[in-house]
Amino acid sequence: MPDINPPLGQKINLAEAQELIQEYDFLKTKVEFKVKEGVTQPAEVSKASVFINREYNAFVFTKDLIMRFFDGSEQDGDGNPQASNYLVVILGAHKDAKTVNDQNFEAGSFTVLTAGCTKKTEQKDGKETVKFYPLNTPLPANEYPPRTVITLKPAGENKIEGNGFEYFEVI
Repeated sequence: MPDINPPLGQKINLAEAQELIQEYDFLKTKVEFKVKEGVTQPAEVSKASVFINREYNAFVFTKDLIMRFFDGSEQDGDGNPQASNYLVVILGAHKDAKTVNDQNFEAGSFTVLTAGCTKKTEQKDGKETVKFYPLNTPLPANEYPPRTVITLKPAGENKIEGNGFEYFEVI
């Protein structure tokens, strides 16, 4: 039986982060992304093409957008404070083209969402399951348009002590 309570994330150093980013970039060059045979509807072909031809591998959220899930500032419909103990990161894609805050999203464009959740272990038919429930608030998730992180840049004179890297380059 699989462990229903595996570790949910771990701390890593910047060298490990760089290795993971480089491996992702390397593996992208070894696979072919294409629209499956049999997909013939022009709108589906167009959206699928937008989805597979993007170079996104990073999304940046402000501290306030993330902390709102944990600090009790979010409220349910009755004004009761809500707080999470987990952050769930979800991959998504836009169904239709739209513009939000001067950002243009093409139909099929890839995106990432974050949601603050609480974890509950439940029993059903003698079986234990783990579920993550989003906050009961009007806006329980965040979305951010993609930005590409190329690499961690080696440290120069602004080196942060002990990590050998200075910054992530975002384009």
